[in-house]
Amino acid sequence: MNILVTGGAGYIGSHTLIELYKAGHTAVVVDNLSNSNPEGLRRVAEIIGVSEIPFYEIDIRDCEGLDKVLTEHQCDACIHFAGLKAVGESVEKPWEYYENNISGTLTLIDVMRKHNCKNIIFSSSATVYGDPAEIPITENCPKGQCTNPYLTEDAEYKEYVQSKQLYRSGTSIGANVRESKHAQSDADFLSKMSIAYKEADETDFWLNLLHDNGYLDDKQFNSLENDITRLLKILTSIVKTMRIKLGLEKP
Repeated sequence: MNILVTGGAGYIGSHTLIELYKAGHTAVVVDNLSNSNPEGLRRVAEIIGVSEIPFYEIDIRDCEGLDKVLTEHQCDACIHFAGLKAVGESVEKPWEYYENNISGTLTLIDVMRKHNCKNIIFSSSATVYGDPAEIPITENCPKGQCTNPYLTEDAEYKEYVQSKQLYRSGTSIGANVRESKHAQSDADFLSKMSIAYKEADETDFWLNLLHDNGYLDDKQFNSLENDITRLLKILTSIVKTMRIKLGLEKP
């Protein structure tokens, strides 16, 4: 099998590549190198005895980039490691974690669907089970309370996969990606609305900065602030609606 490995330049990804090649498979790596180095892939290639491993420096939110990869390489399955995972950072940057880990994963799945690549293993975290009811953790163990954005988005993705009746095993998820006529456009739209919200929120920050430094008078500031507030409310409503539609949030 030819396997797409997202986040394949990272620690777990690189070790997975070695095991895949040992088992007689080949791989294509996608990684944005935000927390890894391509030198690791060169060393993996030396270990497994190949000249190079196909590598693309692409973010999983890049729909066109992923489409190009799967056009050039026919992949039978995907092992998905590309996600932000630092608990402390997730508290400081919750929006980035939701956008990357949820919107990015949905984009990946939809591009896979387009190219008839219907098998995925999602590298998850056993910490979503909190203080486990039993050891070893089984599929019947109840999930614990999510205390930070990293665990929340991880649990929400699991809920999405389960809601689509996709196969899940251990602390990773194996899935057979089902066809959905509007899934591509829905996921793309959610991703775009998430970016719009982030940019609008950042605009509000700059408005306050300009006002505090005397570049906007009170009347100008209040007018623009009201517009931004209304826009954020609209975007919040749209994002919530799309998340419910995609099964990421309960009504």
